[in-house]
Amino acid sequence: MFQQLGEKTLYIFAACNAITIPMIWALYPETSQRTLEEINLLFASDSIWNWEAEKTLALLREQGEVPERRQSVLSAKRLGSSSAGTPRAGLHQSDKSPNVGVEGSV
Repeated sequence: MFQQLGEKTLYIFAACNAITIPMIWALYPETSQRTLEEINLLFASDSIWNWEAEKTLALLREQGEVPERRQSVLSAKRLGSSSAGTPRAGLHQSDKSPNVGVEGSV
């Protein structure tokens, strides 16, 4: 089938992409740097439009309905602690031996 279409296959593919890009822009909210609770509220919005969901989330945030963001795991790793805030062995500069606690290490 695609061999009969020849280079028209590329035009069909380009048309599908051209139709899809505005749909993605209008219907899918940005989820980067958001908590799971915020993403849940975005997708639970009554409106299908992205900008309406963002307005609803901003309104809920002003009313205090959205939980406060906690410290991320990445920043905890930079501080040398676990996600619970307890220090981890082997992550501090003062540790000289990287194999502390491993069986068979000297």
